[in-house]
Amino acid sequence: YCQKYFEAMAIPLYLIGLVLCVDSVFAALGARYAYRLERFRNRDVVALIPGAIVAAYVLLALIDAPIVVLLLWTATVFVVGFWPILSELINARVPAENRATVLSLKAQLSSFGVMVVFPAVGLIASRTSLSTAFLALLVAALPLLLYCVVKIRKIAF
Repeated sequence: YCQKYFEAMAIPLYLIGLVLCVDSVFAALGARYAYRLERFRNRDVVALIPGAIVAAYVLLALIDAPIVVLLLWTATVFVVGFWPILSELINARVPAENRATVLSLKAQLSSFGVMVVFPAVGLIASRTSLSTAFLALLVAALPLLLYCVVKIRKIAF
């Protein structure tokens, strides 16, 4: 949806392609350097990274200017950097006999989330705006995110 969002800001298509290409580079860098985020205590990382992601997306939805490209890139680095940290946390805390099930469930929930979120955002955006759709998604997801952060911190630490 960022392509449509950027189009609404009158950013030329070739530039949108460049922005999304750079976003992919940042995704690779986020995965490559995720270990640097681990220098913080894991308990803190489990709360701080999702907080930074939510803050970046809230600002992305609220600011209607090309500067939001930086917020997209920031969120991408943190999202992609968080997955290896979460997987390592699962590997370290879940017994071997349950690990494959937990990792599989994590992947399935991620896929299910995309199946639900993308059409919902599209529906809301078609009736209002992408900014409103992004904010509605964040408001809807925030309680679940907070619950997950609290639960993970409680169980894992």
